[in-house]
Amino acid sequence: MYIPLLSKPHSHSRRLERRRLESSVSISGDLLGRSGGDTFGCGYGHGGGHSTIIPEGHPFAGRSAGGGTRDQIFGSKAYGSGYPGIEGRGVVGRPLPFWYWPVVWSRNASTIQPYLNGTEYGHPSNTTRFGGPLMETLFISNSKKLNTKFYVISDQSTVDYLIDTVQSQCLDHLSYNSWDTSSPFDADSQHAPKPQEAIQYYRASSTVLTLDGISIRSCSSV
Repeated sequence: MYIPLLSKPHSHSRRLERRRLESSVSISGDLLGRSGGDTFGCGYGHGGGHSTIIPEGHPFAGRSAGGGTRDQIFGSKAYGSGYPGIEGRGVVGRPLPFWYWPVVWSRNASTIQPYLNGTEYGHPSNTTRFGGPLMETLFISNSKKLNTKFYVISDQSTVDYLIDTVQSQCLDHLSYNSWDTSSPFDADSQHAPKPQEAIQYYRASSTVLTLDGISIRSCSSV
């Protein structure tokens, strides 16, 4: 599945690449250990550059941040995937190669499966997250045979960008009553997407695509 802002741009999206659509990132420079200036994410940027060590006095001090490239964003269905050069499940103590913080699941989920613990990154509503608090958006297929429901969970700036871009490229394949809104991700809600429904993580597990109703064995099994 092609995910703008996350996947490689293909020929059919070159127009968007040339437009260089950019989405604002609601984070202070001070939080990154920087002295000032606005920080933003570019939808079709290549990424890369030098990583930096977050200094003392800032969240996640001592960890490296930045340096990840577009080619390195693809993870798997396992939480903790999508980290360049790092294998294994879980996100505790991990660097921030794309600056964005990992998605966090409910405390109940991490009690059942400890590797799902992401409490060090705070509640999903944490506004100090790079890109803003965690949001979710729903995309429903307009197929007459299948009522397939996909959710995307990520920071607010990424979700807002994806809604606009998916609308422009996939409108003919989506139900009219989906894709135009997002809502805060409430990990503890019984109606929220669950980690066992994850089919793909991206960008150091900071974005996840879930399929409603599916149960991924690698998550629900020890």
